[in-house]
Amino acid sequence: MFSAPTLPSVTFKSMGRDNRREVMRLAGAGKRHADPAIAAAAYRWSHAKKWNSLANRLPGWLLPCVGVVYILLAVLTGLPLWLAIGGTVVVIVGLLGWINTSGARSLRAVYVDESAEG
Repeated sequence: MFSAPTLPSVTFKSMGRDNRREVMRLAGAGKRHADPAIAAAAYRWSHAKKWNSLANRLPGWLLPCVGVVYILLAVLTGLPLWLAIGGTVVVIVGLLGWINTSGARSLRAVYVDESAEG
């Protein structure tokens, strides 16, 4: 079990891209990061309340699929170009959200919240 220690304030975004990638790679292998400050930041990020919102509980494939439908409607029916551009933006945002949500899910599997287990 893991309990986030009280350490200097390191956030998931401030730890740097290389450390974030290493944390995600280790979490995929079922291991925690050796540095306690980085491990604590990963714990805090993966247990943030934002992951419990409705948008993050929807299937990750839903938003990209909606974007693809918009693009197909614009191309096949001759609707305005802005609909195809908007569909492309929706696909990109949906894929980025899907990556973040699945990353948080794999981190939560490694950095278990002891207070929630009672």
